[in-house]
Amino acid sequence: MSLHSSTAIAEIAKLSCLSVADLRAEWGRVFGSSPPKTISRGYLVRAIAYHVQCGPHRGLPVAVQRALKKLSASVPSAAGRTDAATRILKPGARILREWKGAVHEVEVMDAGYRYGDRIYKSLSVIARQITGTRWSGPVFFGLKQTRAEVGRGL
Repeated sequence: MSLHSSTAIAEIAKLSCLSVADLRAEWGRVFGSSPPKTISRGYLVRAIAYHVQCGPHRGLPVAVQRALKKLSASVPSAAGRTDAATRILKPGARILREWKGAVHEVEVMDAGYRYGDRIYKSLSVIARQITGTRWSGPVFFGLKQTRAEVGRGL
């Protein structure tokens, strides 16, 4: 596929007309491997289109990116902490979180967390109790950065 923008636009437009079999073949040509068996047609189109848009700025091959990611995960950062460090709280500490106009208080215990009149082993269970949806407890209570915050250097 060409690297010129007008040609790239035309090539991306052609993707929507290809059959799933043709898109899978194009994936193999572009990425050098077969796509996952359960991948949707829409994702095939978007991934190949993204690759076309990147043009000469595609960066490192996917296999090299994976190897670097795996290697970097095994090396501690210079500060001696993981990418999304969790604050360590001592027993007796209190965590406050406002949610939909109500303030929720959690007390850190030796063997878990006290919320209301119950002791829980996990902040995530408490976060689910409060919100009704699955949350990372440390993220919900502000004890751990999200990946987006880490990426922005917050």
